[in-house]
Amino acid sequence: MNGFRRTGIFVLCALMCLMLSGCGKKKPQEEEEKNYIGNVTQDTITIFGDGSIQEIACDDYSNVSFDYSELEQYIKDSIDEYNQKNGQDKITFLQYSDLDGVVRTAIRYLDMDVYNDFNKTAYRISDYDAAACYSIAQKAVEAELDAEPVEEDTEQDISSMSAEELAEAGLSPEDIQQEEAVETITQEAVLATFTDASGGGEVNSAQVGENAAGGTLQMIFVDSEIYLSIPDSDILYVNGHASMQDAHNAHTDGKGTAIIIYSNINY
Repeated sequence: MNGFRRTGIFVLCALMCLMLSGCGKKKPQEEEEKNYIGNVTQDTITIFGDGSIQEIACDDYSNVSFDYSELEQYIKDSIDEYNQKNGQDKITFLQYSDLDGVVRTAIRYLDMDVYNDFNKTAYRISDYDAAACYSIAQKAVEAELDAEPVEEDTEQDISSMSAEELAEAGLSPEDIQQEEAVETITQEAVLATFTDASGGGEVNSAQVGENAAGGTLQMIFVDSEIYLSIPDSDILYVNGHASMQDAHNAHTDGKGTAIIIYSNINY
């Protein structure tokens, strides 16, 4: 299941509270010292050099009729409750906007662990790990082929069977070709193919690993659709569930686990 953001939960919970409470007139919006949201209209996560995470969450509730006047405070209270429970200010409320039914919030998190804990997501940041990429690619291939992992030494390899043995097993030479094709697809996909941002060509996880000596590369796994910004680093490689926007920004499609590899920020 893809991760989900806490902001959507805020709104869903607040809907009932606000509808039943008979909210008054909307308070004038306080002047913001800094416009964190800007022109952002899509869910966006920014990873900063100090390890902190900033999220701008955008939710369209134009088809839902309710008073937004207390929603901002509801979000702030939820953040305060989290911080009090965890003993320090790990989450900072930055900005709130609602216009024409579109709610946008800017929130800063101490790090990705805090972000995941608060939002019930499972994003992961680490040094580049070819084995982890291999594992994700393998699971994707197995799901696509709807096949279980093959147990070793349980069945004879049909490519080594004679014509008589194939006939006895009810198989044909075409079955050998099909098995070889599936094996080729599986092996290539499990290598975790990436697009090289520098030239647009394809590289595999082993080739990426050759450039990752000494922890010089980091990666993030994302399983939902977001826009990702890494202003203090350069994005170097993305897998098939992500696309480059520019040297510091990428988009994930939410259809599988996106892997984005970037130069080490050294925070």
